[in-house]
Amino acid sequence: FFWAIGQSYDATFTESYFSKRGFQQGVEFRYAPWESLKGTIQGEFIHDQEDPDPAVDHRGGIREDRDRWRVRMEQEATLPWDVVSRANVDLVSDNYYLEEFSPDHDERYLRYLPSIVNATKRWDQYMLAGEVRYFRSLEAPHDDNDATPQKLPSLMFNRMNLPVMGLPLTLGLASGFEHVWRPDGSRAEMTSFSPLVSLPLQWSPYLSVVPFAGWQEQLFATQERFSDGADGHMGTYHYGVSFSSEVFRTYNLEGLGVQGIKHTIQPELRYDAFGHSTSGDFPDEFFHRIPSDRLISMVMTQFLTGKLQRPDGSSPYREWARLRVVQPFSLREEFRDLDEPDQERRPWRPLLAELDLRLAGQEDGRLQSEIRKGVWAEPRQYLSLKFREEFDWYEREFDDLSVTLRGGDGRGDELSLSYGWGRRVTGKEERVKFVQANVGVRTLPFLDLLGHTWYNQDDERFARYGYGFMLHPSCWAVRFTHTIEPGFGGRETDHSFRLQVYLLGFDRVASF
Repeated sequence: FFWAIGQSYDATFTESYFSKRGFQQGVEFRYAPWESLKGTIQGEFIHDQEDPDPAVDHRGGIREDRDRWRVRMEQEATLPWDVVSRANVDLVSDNYYLEEFSPDHDERYLRYLPSIVNATKRWDQYMLAGEVRYFRSLEAPHDDNDATPQKLPSLMFNRMNLPVMGLPLTLGLASGFEHVWRPDGSRAEMTSFSPLVSLPLQWSPYLSVVPFAGWQEQLFATQERFSDGADGHMGTYHYGVSFSSEVFRTYNLEGLGVQGIKHTIQPELRYDAFGHSTSGDFPDEFFHRIPSDRLISMVMTQFLTGKLQRPDGSSPYREWARLRVVQPFSLREEFRDLDEPDQERRPWRPLLAELDLRLAGQEDGRLQSEIRKGVWAEPRQYLSLKFREEFDWYEREFDDLSVTLRGGDGRGDELSLSYGWGRRVTGKEERVKFVQANVGVRTLPFLDLLGHTWYNQDDERFARYGYGFMLHPSCWAVRFTHTIEPGFGGRETDHSFRLQVYLLGFDRVASF
């Protein structure tokens, strides 16, 4: 049920049914009383009628509660003195809630659920930010989160990379403070200071050279509950040089609403050296240590930009395609001493390739969207493709391959296809290949048929699939979906049904 409370408020009420668990109630409240404040609050609740499975204990033990819930809040506000505050709070009742109820497959395999509240003040050259991060461990024994480290709070002060006193040098600065706290276990504090100096040089119209050097100094102190703490520092250096160029060619076109196309090629050769020195017992549990290495990287980036011709006479530019290929080579691995005579050197790091195509229009799909994102919006024609892969030269396999194709024909038909890596719920890190598809077909001006599936390629089975419809004749709409999760690994097949009803004011459409 959708309730248009007022011009700046609305709410959606959802009823879902799971064949073995019972009815689940959901509510979403959206508000935007002023231009400086907008947000969303969502809640879900179910009295779970399915008994916990004693064999399912990979998230810190067997589920105990039957009253299960999730509460989320997203808010953005502009405070006095142009301070921007953002909040993203996400809380669940137990470790298994997302795994068993979330429609997002990535959420089902999370190990930690973060909640973040921050505030940022920006000037022309500086930025000051404060942040609080709370992590809900989804693997803690018996839902006990006391041993999970929390960042309460973090402070950051940065200076943009700008020229120094009229010199050709540029100077950037990043600094911060982090306080890591938890009720049970050790705690830590760290202060960091990171200057970065670069010298941009234009040697010719076709060659840019940028040597750079940076240093990060981290001072830390740890506190133990039943013993003395420790303190020390870690210094991390990063220096190198970048050689880059840019060439382009323009093609004049007429017709199809396009004036011309610009093809840009940006080759780059860069050298990066990383390393660190420490004193004291560095708390790796809380802070990240960058491994030492020396890399030579070959980078090739290409852009395809179109100049459009609109009926109103405007000529906006749109980036249609971007291709980026990166191949690093490790000098440290090439010249290191081998531990064993038959040990193999592997200096070539995985090849990274990224392709982003936006061939037509802009994505404004309705396949899995709520009402505010397009139930009554005019269909748009769009087509996009995103491709990312990392290829391991020595294993002869793709370490991280993902492809996503999205399209809409402007009539109301939409399609989304994804291929990539997911994770398996086994209590340990285990990746699987998957294929995900979503489709919406407009059979009548007021009726869309929906379908979705998630196929596990490694297990050769459908992990989830379903169908539904959306009826939107005028000022009201109904959305119904039926999702099936076939049984696997001792689990029985589960069915879930979801019904959503939306109503709009007869004199206007509620604003969001």
